[in-house]
Amino acid sequence: MSIPIWKTVLHEYSSKPEPARLPPADPKRQRLKPHERKAFIIQAAADIIAHKGFQSMSMQDVANEIGTSEAALYHYVHSKDELLTLVLDRTYENPEADHATYAEASGTDVDGHRFFYFPRSCVNLIGYNMSRPQMVRMFSLLNGESLNPNHPAHEYFAQRHLNNWAYFSNINWVLPEGMSREDFHHLWRLTMSAMDGLQYRWFAGDITNLGEEWLHFSDDLFPAETWGHLLDPTLYTPEDGCLLHLGFLTREQTKA
Repeated sequence: MSIPIWKTVLHEYSSKPEPARLPPADPKRQRLKPHERKAFIIQAAADIIAHKGFQSMSMQDVANEIGTSEAALYHYVHSKDELLTLVLDRTYENPEADHATYAEASGTDVDGHRFFYFPRSCVNLIGYNMSRPQMVRMFSLLNGESLNPNHPAHEYFAQRHLNNWAYFSNINWVLPEGMSREDFHHLWRLTMSAMDGLQYRWFAGDITNLGEEWLHFSDDLFPAETWGHLLDPTLYTPEDGCLLHLGFLTREQTKA
């Protein structure tokens, strides 16, 4: 099912220039507060990892990127592994990404109950990632490298889906009638795997338009005959009534 708002969202994100990862001027020549210089260091590391991976990056590479000495870096980070932790925490899965994913994916029914729409949140996330290919490339490279059990990010990625589901399953999604928790968990895992796989193909040059490809996948993941107006909050009308019985967290209340 082609939903005009989805195409609009994806087009707007694809038209946005990627935010600059480093300041236009040499930070060494600027008077920066400690937290600002630390942010530049993290950005520089993320930029380098996106091009050559973490294993091939040296602290000297980071120092060269921002125009300082390697020794100066250790005033802000204690080790290369600590720098990696900061990169993961602050550049990819962060509050800005959450806002982009969820802010426009919610709606309210006629009785004032608020719900989140899973298919729309996926479109938002794909669109947001289209606007930051450098960061997604970095994350994808780290994900691949971390298959090595000795990689410092191995545990982070091994636990990532468990941690994400723990967060995700505390959101009141509006779901089709009869979709169980187990069904939804399976759909979520399938959707995240499809998204990761498409992004790898995107970087490999196998596909040129990530958004268009995702819309094709959405037809199979979220068939219109099953999801209907639950695909997007803009499809809801007052005639659809109260959705409390379809809420992932609230439907059990309606059975009590």
